[in-house]
Amino acid sequence: MEKKFSLFLIGFLISFVFFGLINLFSNNLSNSIFKSEISESYINLKAQEKNLQNKNLPINTISQAINTTSQENILEPIFTFKAAIGVKFYPNNQEELILYEKNSHEKLPIASLTKLMTALIVQEFYKEDFKIRVNKSAINQEEAIGQLKLGEYLRVSDLLKIMLLESSNDAAFALSEAMGQEGFVYLMNKKAQELGMSETMFFNSTGIDNSSTTNYSTCFDLYKLAKEIVKNQKIIEILSEKEYPLYLENGKLHHKLLNTNLLLGEIPEIIAGKTGYTKKAKGCLLEILKSQDENGDFYLFTIVLGSNDRFQDTRELIKFLNQKYKLNLNL
Repeated sequence: MEKKFSLFLIGFLISFVFFGLINLFSNNLSNSIFKSEISESYINLKAQEKNLQNKNLPINTISQAINTTSQENILEPIFTFKAAIGVKFYPNNQEELILYEKNSHEKLPIASLTKLMTALIVQEFYKEDFKIRVNKSAINQEEAIGQLKLGEYLRVSDLLKIMLLESSNDAAFALSEAMGQEGFVYLMNKKAQELGMSETMFFNSTGIDNSSTTNYSTCFDLYKLAKEIVKNQKIIEILSEKEYPLYLENGKLHHKLLNTNLLLGEIPEIIAGKTGYTKKAKGCLLEILKSQDENGDFYLFTIVLGSNDRFQDTRELIKFLNQKYKLNLNL
């Protein structure tokens, strides 16, 4: 009896060890296969991510770019700009499609396109009827074309119009000086960070190139700024004016403001835009067009930097995009 029990116990132990080894081998094999699948999936995901990054397109625009009907036989004009971008944006669902880009992530001086950010900060932190005294520093700015007079008081709303329409450096400086240059420029860079403009840096509120510092950005970053601008109805209203007679509170005409954006009125769909030029930056131009198609209302943003002929380059770029992507603009 004891002998039979001993044999049973030995057999049980052998079976336990045998099946344990099989189970261990099976688990190791399963884990190995599982880890291999994870590794392969990770590699595939990283490859897809790299491909998307190489395209420099937002993920939600990839399918749009593939499905958009375009005329492949339309020849691209000869442009003079260093960098440019053209983006179609649907505000109702936030879909965006990059129609054209050249060096869109190259950091370049942006001259008076700076004033769009200056305007955003003014709108956020100033009251429109607040009065600012024009000082000597404002008068002495380069290209002080705003016809400001030393010691006069102008409302924020008046200085904003002068700055945006005439691209006046004296008005831009006067607006930022009211807060203090250092604090104002800090807010400009903080706003840029909030908008995801990681390739942008501001050193002043005017866009003037100093000997050691230059405001710089990229076409892609400026597109982000333009999307924010269209949310600000006041800025759009100012930029949509071809000319504007500026009257003071006492009813006296200060002077007639003329918009530096020569394409405004020439191309019906342009609702706003901003010019910029310095010797270092060359010609800069940001245009905002509004139209609609079967998918609803859309904006077309075009931005050119470092151009020898900013208006002709933009004119030809819009015409090219209109033909290639059938935008049905009135050109």
